[in-house]
Amino acid sequence: MAASDEIPDPPSADSEAPRGSDPEDPLVICAFSGEAHPRSRMLEYGDQFVAPKHKEAFVSLLESGEPALNSRGLRDEPLTGDIGLIFQQSFRLLREHWLPVSLTMVLCWLPSELIFSAVDWHLVDYTYGMEPEKPLQPLQASMLPYLLNLTIGLVGEAILLLIAHRGWQGRSTDFFALLMPALGMWSRLFRTRILVTLATAVGFLLLVIPGFFIATLLALSEVTVVAEKRRPFSAAERSRALVRGHGWRVFFFAIVIGFGLAIPQVILTVAWGSLGIESWWTSALLTWLASLPLLITVFLLYVLYQHLLALHRPETPLSPP
Repeated sequence: MAASDEIPDPPSADSEAPRGSDPEDPLVICAFSGEAHPRSRMLEYGDQFVAPKHKEAFVSLLESGEPALNSRGLRDEPLTGDIGLIFQQSFRLLREHWLPVSLTMVLCWLPSELIFSAVDWHLVDYTYGMEPEKPLQPLQASMLPYLLNLTIGLVGEAILLLIAHRGWQGRSTDFFALLMPALGMWSRLFRTRILVTLATAVGFLLLVIPGFFIATLLALSEVTVVAEKRRPFSAAERSRALVRGHGWRVFFFAIVIGFGLAIPQVILTVAWGSLGIESWWTSALLTWLASLPLLITVFLLYVLYQHLLALHRPETPLSPP
């Protein structure tokens, strides 16, 4: 019997939707998404439950041989918004999924640094002479890091967010299985990054403080693109709704911690001339190592997203992506 034949049809949409607080209709966990729904609105498959909207994806998962939820993940963890707890859960996610995280840093972030360093050393003329010996000027080369960040860097960020999202749910975080979904999310992440960057830039032009305000409101936009599959404007609106009432907490993680974790890169930039670096690959490796603390920000923001989602859930139902 095919897997799809073993899963019964969902209850009629015309029947009354239970609230899930009734002891006779408890909340159960979807084996595909990790979401909680009333049992009467779920499809049963053996000892597991599947939300009707995830039936086809769940069947495909079964046919591929990959387990659905292979553990409870962190879904049973308390979600109180406590800063210490957010740090603890973020580092736990990093520790439990260190292998795919390491592969992401080596296969996505390191090549980006190698490309920039090779171009900077071999193609950029820093003599400022009338007859440059190399084809690129420093101003032209200065755009390359931003282009790499918007291409290879965003794919790496998508993989890290997928690792955090699936790891939280207890699902597989195999790097190579996440590569294609991450590539599929690149366009939305790219447009969301441009939207957030432009909005923040306008804020900083208005006497700086509005820039920090806008950056805080939109800090979770890229997280919601991955976790909720939202489009750019929907992601920005979702971030604003989640941040509402928790602005200082989000400011601390997104701005204060984010800038703090960038300090190694700042120190490296300031001390660059005195290091006596003699090869482009050494330059790339040092820059890459200095950027590693920034990956912590991705996991902190994802765990913060889960806490804010729980804090808002009683009063703010999920709007459709």
